[in-house]
This record gives sequence, structure tokens and C-alpha cells, in this order.
Amino acid sequence: MPIKLPEQPILTKEQLRQQYVDQHANVVAGVKAAIEELCVHHRKAYEDYLYERRIEAIQKFLDNRKPNQLICEGAATLIRSEAKRLAEMPEKKKYYNTGDYLRKLEGDAREALHWISQYTNHPVELMSLKDLPYFEQEKARDTNTKWISDENRPDFKVNWLKNGKAKIKAEVLEVVENAVQNFIRKTISKVVDILVAKGEYACELKKGQFSVGAFEGDIFITFPDKTGFRTHVILKTNYSVNGNPYAQYPLTFHEVVVKPGDKQVAMLSEDEICKAFGVKQWEAPPKQKKPWLAVKIGDIVVVNKKTFVCRALVLGTRGNMATVHYLDGVEEKIEGGEILEVLARTTCDTWCEHYVRVEPFEGKWFKIQSENTNYESGIKVENAMRVAHLDAIMKGL
Repeated sequence: MPIKLPEQPILTKEQLRQQYVDQHANVVAGVKAAIEELCVHHRKAYEDYLYERRIEAIQKFLDNRKPNQLICEGAATLIRSEAKRLAEMPEKKKYYNTGDYLRKLEGDAREALHWISQYTNHPVELMSLKDLPYFEQEKARDTNTKWISDENRPDFKVNWLKNGKAKIKAEVLEVVENAVQNFIRKTISKVVDILVAKGEYACELKKGQFSVGAFEGDIFITFPDKTGFRTHVILKTNYSVNGNPYAQYPLTFHEVVVKPGDKQVAMLSEDEICKAFGVKQWEAPPKQKKPWLAVKIGDIVVVNKKTFVCRALVLGTRGNMATVHYLDGVEEKIEGGEILEVLARTTCDTWCEHYVRVEPFEGKWFKIQSENTNYESGIKVENAMRVAHLDAIMKGL
């Protein structure tokens, strides 16, 4: 087992952007308060809409289903036709057809069954795999698949669970909370560059209305020099092919006045309004490379010796201990916790070309030619080659 260094979190572009916004929390406070007021005004209607839509979808199925109908009856029909197509296919063609589409249909059907079983007593499978021995589970899976695709399966009743509607309510509250927080964050992120560049501003909110799973509002931003704009914000709900809701947050800039006395520009995009106001948009720093966390033989590492920090070559590892070689020729065993980071990786060719290849964590790799042409191999020979060229390795980093 190689020595493992502590995990070092690498921030994503979105996280770095949020750090930038947080640094200017005082500047965006006015816009944030306006967005929060807009969300409070429409939140109850938004929660009720999502809750009623989910309840209505399940209730419609319960009221209109045939006595033996599954929630995934559409997928079951496709499973039957696909299985029939594969069965009638010539053996030569069947060899090249892996049945991926059939497996996808079966997965979609099971996903729908598991979904509705959270809120109703709708069965998920005919035979439970939970208590079966491993060698019987494959047969049970085939039985369950046949049950899904069988249009003449036995009748069964489906009713709401006692806590089914309460569970939907809790899920809706969580969905709305996440949507609102993302709405606030994304809206602020789109105006922060202008607000930081312009400084002081006045902010006014017009609350708009809620309609069919979406609410909107207008935020009027005016600067001391009488320039400004109206930001039209929307939080709207769309649905995936599986019926799962997800939110979108379109934002547009209207009635833009770039210079005092200028006519209003009807509408601009985020890039256009920043360019009009001469605002340089935030740019993410170059993407960081994920550090090497596993310490291996041949690595050049940074070692913390309490009173000083130095570089060393790793000659061997065992458990949480490493044997290292310093530039002054001293070798010693150290604990893995004393290694701070891996600077470079080295590999050796001791048989054909006789070189040490050095791959720095940052920068281009390079080779150091060796005069040793003994045509020997093994860790000891490679380490001897590394030690012989350690000065050149360190200078190249």
C-alpha cells in the first residue's frame, strides 16, 4: 500500500465564482434583499403548484388504471415488442445485438416502479430477492422481468400509503428550497460584476406574478449618475422525460441607460451590458491540477523536518514509513505524515537507453542521460541511477 497524502480540495469554477461573490457581499446586499423578498412573496404559490401537480399525476393513475396495470405499462409494452424482435432475429445477427435497448427499457420500468412505491403500495416486483441465496437471484430477476412485460399478469390494487402525501410535501419543500437558493445565487452572480465596478446604487423591486410553475419580477437598479437598468428575473419549472422537476433561471437586462441623458436601450445580454458599461467580467483562474496523493518509489517529495523544509528522493515505502535520500547524501526512514507533497515522478531505463525520466507535477518532463551501461535491472539499480543524478534532477525542477 503506498503512502497516502491528505486530500486537498480543488475548487470548481462555480465555487471560485461564489467566493468572489461572497467577498463583495456588502455590494450585492441590496439586490440579494430584493430577490429574497420576491421569493418570499411567491414561495407559497410555488410550493402549492409543485405539490398539487405531483398529487394529481399519481391520483390520475390510481383513478384510471386497469385492474392489472403497472405505472410503467408504456415501458412494458416496448419490452414485449423488443423481446419479440430479438427472438425472431437470425442467430448471426443476434450475436452482434447485445440487447442494450431492452436492458434500458427494463431499467426505466424498474425506476418507475421504485418511484411510485415510495408513495403507494404499488408492487415493485413479483419475487423479492432480499432473502434468496445468490444462485437463485438470477432466476427471480427473470421472473420479475416477465411479470413486468406480461399483459395478462394477475390483478392487484393500488392505494396511497398513510405517509405518501406527507412525503411528497416534504420533497416539494426541499425542491423549492434548493430552487430558491440557486435562484438567489445565480441572479446575484449575473449582476455582481456591474455592481462592483459602479459602486453605490439604488434598488427597487416590482414583484410580478406567479403563473403555471413560474414566477417573475423586475429589479430596477439606478446609479448616482442617473444610469441604470431593469433586470427581469424568472424562476420557472420544467420537467424531465421521467417527470422529475428542475428549475431554470433566465435573466435579461432592459431599459438600459449607459450614459446620463442617453436613450434607453430596450434589451441587452449579460455580455453586452458589461461591454456597454466598460466592465471587465470576472475570469476564473487557470484550472488547478489535482495533486498526486500516493507516494511512490522514485518520487521527489517535500519533507517537513519541523525546523526546516527540504526536498528528498523516495527510495522505498513500507506501510506508513518511507526511506528517503537527501541532497547531502543522508538516507533515513521517515513517517508518511512528514511528507507534504509530491513534486515530481521519476522512472528509469537501465536496459536500453539508460536514462532517468523526470515528470514534474507542473511543467514539462525531461530526461537525464546516464553513463551507467551495465544492462542491469531492479529497484536497487534504478535507485542508484536516481541518486547518481539527483543534483541534475533537482536543478531541472
